[in-house]
Amino acid sequence: MRALAWTLLLASFLVRGQGFLMSFPVTRDGHELTYITAMTDGMTVMSVPAPFLAAELGPWLAPEVVAWLEGQGERQLTLKELAQQGIRLEFDPQTLDFKLALQMDANRMRTISLDRPEQVAEYSDAAAWLYQQHFNLSHQYQRRTDRNDTLLEWLGAVNVGGHRGLNLEWSGYLDKRDGESARFDRGPTRAFVDRPSWPMRFSAGDVTPYLGGHLPGIALGGVLVERNYGQLQPSRNISNGGTQEVELTETADVDIYVNDLRVTRLRLSPGRYRLDELPLASGSNEIRLEIQYQSGRRETLNYSQFFNSRLLRQGVDDFTLTAGWLSEFTDERGIDYEDAPLMAANYEYGLTEGLTLGANGLAAESGQILGLTAVTGGRWGNLGTRFSYGHYKDLDSEGGIASLDYSQRIWGSSAFGSPNFRVSYEWLDNFTSQPWEPDSQRRGERVFADYTALIGSDWDLNLSGSYGDFVDELTEKVGRARVSWNRWGLRLSFGVEHREDATYEDGDTRGFVALDWSGYYPQYSHRARVNYDSLNELGRVEIARESQSRVGEWEYELAAEQGNNLDRQSLRAGYVANRWRGEMNLARAGESGAPSNELASVRFSSTQAWSDGHFGWGQGGIGPKAVVHLHPSLEEADAVINGLAGEAPDAYATGWVGAAVTLSAPHRVNSLWLDVPEAPLGYDWGQGGYLLTPGTLTGHTIQVGSDASKTVIGTLLTPAGEPVSLRQGIASNGEREIRFFTNRGGRFVLEGVAPGDYLIQFATEPKLQGMLEVVDDGDMLIRLAPLRLEQGE
Repeated sequence: MRALAWTLLLASFLVRGQGFLMSFPVTRDGHELTYITAMTDGMTVMSVPAPFLAAELGPWLAPEVVAWLEGQGERQLTLKELAQQGIRLEFDPQTLDFKLALQMDANRMRTISLDRPEQVAEYSDAAAWLYQQHFNLSHQYQRRTDRNDTLLEWLGAVNVGGHRGLNLEWSGYLDKRDGESARFDRGPTRAFVDRPSWPMRFSAGDVTPYLGGHLPGIALGGVLVERNYGQLQPSRNISNGGTQEVELTETADVDIYVNDLRVTRLRLSPGRYRLDELPLASGSNEIRLEIQYQSGRRETLNYSQFFNSRLLRQGVDDFTLTAGWLSEFTDERGIDYEDAPLMAANYEYGLTEGLTLGANGLAAESGQILGLTAVTGGRWGNLGTRFSYGHYKDLDSEGGIASLDYSQRIWGSSAFGSPNFRVSYEWLDNFTSQPWEPDSQRRGERVFADYTALIGSDWDLNLSGSYGDFVDELTEKVGRARVSWNRWGLRLSFGVEHREDATYEDGDTRGFVALDWSGYYPQYSHRARVNYDSLNELGRVEIARESQSRVGEWEYELAAEQGNNLDRQSLRAGYVANRWRGEMNLARAGESGAPSNELASVRFSSTQAWSDGHFGWGQGGIGPKAVVHLHPSLEEADAVINGLAGEAPDAYATGWVGAAVTLSAPHRVNSLWLDVPEAPLGYDWGQGGYLLTPGTLTGHTIQVGSDASKTVIGTLLTPAGEPVSLRQGIASNGEREIRFFTNRGGRFVLEGVAPGDYLIQFATEPKLQGMLEVVDDGDMLIRLAPLRLEQGE
């Protein structure tokens, strides 16, 4: 509505050939610096008020130049006068912005640091409390068994006290399977408190800690104290190493890629999954999981069979301390806990820029693990070493393990890529990282090696191999050579593989061909992909329409796989509404010698949130929230949220219920843009945009509109009847002050005005004042008759 007011005012000014004050962006070398207020007639800039220029450009100007501007009082300075002081402002009427150029003497001395500073977010004011819940409802039918299964997933979260307050997360599952009684199981539940400036997180409940060295990935019911740079200080993201478990709190589709080749897609229910239980090819080293949750949230996890050693910056430490009882997620009992407690800890410290040392340990009733780590790095590469000792009480035995991991960029690496040569060696002597499972002890050694060289812009060569020799197990040897050609989205690979293992005891050597083509067509929001792998004798074709999870968007994916006694087709279609999202799946799978099986399923998701008592409804899943609601004066209108440049919006807030908008980046700045196209003419609904920095689960309450929503346009005259020209004034009603400007003809605009009497004042000479009445007559755009002011005191 402000744009409408300025348009009406501009039209009247252009007719009279007069100017008006308006804010314009200022850019320097293509980067936006700030906004300045200038007098314009809509086509050219006539002058710039000195006090505003000093305040708005002060951070970039030399102190002497700022002092000169402040000494000009309320003068209107021309662009020529500013150029004489070394300030060159060039106005572009096409882009409506200023290009700034400063002479050397007009520049302020600025300090540039090449060291990346610690950055702690400046959090926006959050609601005192937020409650949110998310529901996923799914129903599946299998034709072969004539079976119907229904699952209701309930996820919830509470925040009290903002980003430093208390957070609680939980999940529960109501499962009704054909021929069985409905059963409710509790999912992971935890409470935690964040201290982003430290950064540390204190958690209690169901926790999954990251433990370094040779310690296992475990899930506990207990307590956890940890550094958490990645979430609490995202700008200082110190990447964690891999973990052996994946935890899904809601149903998700998981695409598994090995060395950029898609292996399979799994529809997984909530629970925890070990990576080694997934169908991964032996000897592969680069693993990527692309996860799309039913709520629409997406996540990508990257793993490597090489130890992901890392160097910490000098003086930076990272640690984890946890204690509790081992837990597992079962179909029969939900989350179940072991009887015996355990404790584990991991600590790493950057001693120098090129040396990081660490220690870790685990103590349980059945045994203990103690380990040391060291990572060194420099021009010659990164070397990671890990040593662990294990004592196993149940077996009255001891064990040990030593690992060396080396990576380096050698010939054929990309200019800015990661190391292209990696080798890892591991020696075990009656060692297991899980003392409560003594039967998993192993003795032997293994080696992995991988080298990739880029040859020109289109070719690359990959050589990889692995060797494993363990007591009571067959020796395993795998070697592979692959040459790939890449162009136009097509990757065509030729290679040879030799394998000696339990399947091929006498050895097997065979060539292979792998093809992978992908195309993306953003103008149609479509992507297509074709891949084939002769080693697995499996080919896949898929075409999909993607959405950005905006209201009114739909998506689909049509795929077919064939080969290696497998014949599978699937269709997935989804739609995103304002309050919910839905999905339909049809699939057929068949194998040689067995009848095919057809499955059909439907799924619906929805989210509700209460922020300081204000209710919002959406479909974005659990996370930090903005609850946007309308003032009663806008009950017949809808607020459009993040609907920019003609794109579909993220949500609508209506007069009968607000919107629950998920802020996608906790502990970072999120933009929220509002528009009310159906607002009454002249209605000022307040801010059109917000920059919100939420905590992990904090809420923000935003009201669109208020009682102070009128726009007033009028003309002010002096006691002699002359226009009050080019003055800054204040309109006040005892509760708030509204600053305004007049143009040469005395015209002014007041925005966000409530009904009542306002005192108009001009505090500088000549002092003027007068009373203005805003009538509550239902009109939002008020045009006043010329108002003659009196001599002020």
